[in-house]
Amino acid sequence: MKKDKIKKNINITLFTIAILLLGFNISASALSQTTINNKGIEISQSEYNNLLNLGFTDNEILNMTLKEYNENKNLKGEVVSKNIVYFDENEKINSKNNGIELFGIQNGSITTASKKMITTIVSVNNHYRYKVSLEWTKIPSTRSYDIIGLGIDNTVKVYSTPVFQQNFCYSSNNCSSSNTHTRNTSSVGIGASFRLPTVKLVSLSSYLYFDVEKRNSGTLTSQNAYGDYSHATKSISQEYITNYYVNRGGIILDSSISDYYDNITPAVAKWTGSW
Repeated sequence: MKKDKIKKNINITLFTIAILLLGFNISASALSQTTINNKGIEISQSEYNNLLNLGFTDNEILNMTLKEYNENKNLKGEVVSKNIVYFDENEKINSKNNGIELFGIQNGSITTASKKMITTIVSVNNHYRYKVSLEWTKIPSTRSYDIIGLGIDNTVKVYSTPVFQQNFCYSSNNCSSSNTHTRNTSSVGIGASFRLPTVKLVSLSSYLYFDVEKRNSGTLTSQNAYGDYSHATKSISQEYITNYYVNRGGIILDSSISDYYDNITPAVAKWTGSW
């Protein structure tokens, strides 16, 4: 009887150990999961999460360059404000509230194909990062020189080199990207003009971001990032693509080019706190 009891206890112990080892292996496997993006970069799960916490979308991570990946993979950030705005062909606008801090509900119109614009404020390394992303949900028929921009309050100033990238896919498994752009910089905003690919595409998106610092030593209790995008509704010559500036009103087009672009209201990400 004792032998049977001892044998039973040994079996239970061995079973428990096996379960614990199996659980350890599953956890280790989960921790070792990696993603290989379209540039051939192997991204660990923890690095992928770091990039998401910096406000990058899945599509942006999958098309990220090695330089950008190395600059961001170990940064610990937190999205503290996000505003997502949808524009459609019927000149309607919808704002999606994700419950992160404060969201600005925008009003605007567009007469071209559908697109989604996201503006975020991210806390990272004792600074804040402002970012605007534009994703086309329907590829536009007219493709010339578009403009993406970020306006800032006069209480902050640009701290880092602005980063721009345009991503596009020819098919579901054949994608490319471009950093080619013409930058337009002022003390209250930065814009990037760039040419859209004219070949057949299944997806098209772009983004712009930079870090900011306080302009003065006092405490800031609010911040606003004014993301904007201007799509060329007819072909425009490259020599005119810098005839604009960016501020808290978004992209302000010069009268010489205003008839070439659509008109939408900026998506404003708002933050309140103490900095």
